[in-house]
Amino acid sequence: MNGFFDSPQNYVLTNAGVVNFHGFVAGDLNLNWAPALSTAIAKTNGDRHARPQAVTLALPEIDAFPGDTLKIPLQLSTGHALSFIQIALETDSTVVQFIGAQPGENAAGMNLLVNRLLPFPAQMNDTNQNIVLQLSSAATELSGQEQESIELHFLVKGTAGTTSPLSIDLIPLHSALITADYREIVADSIRVLPGLVHVKKPVGIAETDAGLPEKFSLLQNYPNPFNP
Repeated sequence: MNGFFDSPQNYVLTNAGVVNFHGFVAGDLNLNWAPALSTAIAKTNGDRHARPQAVTLALPEIDAFPGDTLKIPLQLSTGHALSFIQIALETDSTVVQFIGAQPGENAAGMNLLVNRLLPFPAQMNDTNQNIVLQLSSAATELSGQEQESIELHFLVKGTAGTTSPLSIDLIPLHSALITADYREIVADSIRVLPGLVHVKKPVGIAETDAGLPEKFSLLQNYPNPFNP
């Protein structure tokens, strides 16, 4: 059914033979289905929105050289227990080319889906490439400070002196965070610390002529033992 995010981990078979289904009606990976925010969650316990508590998404500022392959962690800090994380990452593809991603060190038990072909353009200044990444699990929750949620892989294509932002688009339905008890973390409670990739000039070995003779000459050996 278009609009449901599901994965094999979202079907849990109990000892009694009952199948528990955990579904998030939050738009599919292609973002073709856009519900009103008031109907974004399939199941709720109490209030639909999580109580105000800041969630921080942080990307680093790093130096790189042309041709480098980068592994960049997306760190998440929260007191909530998150089981669904969707972010719309934005960069400058002329400087860094996205080549893949995998669950981060603290999200090893979660499923990750990636979509590079989105129906909307990058939103942030100085970006022209956007990718949606969905991290989810019915069994694993992400909570705590500076949790490595996703490891992002890039190839540096830019020349020395160029830079690329590492930004996150927080427009509803582009990015979404949902707790294990099916509550949505609204954009007002999400803080983004964007990153930046600086492309540096490679450091080589300077050429030098030190140690090379400038002229040659043949002089008398004195005293000469053969002609005292």
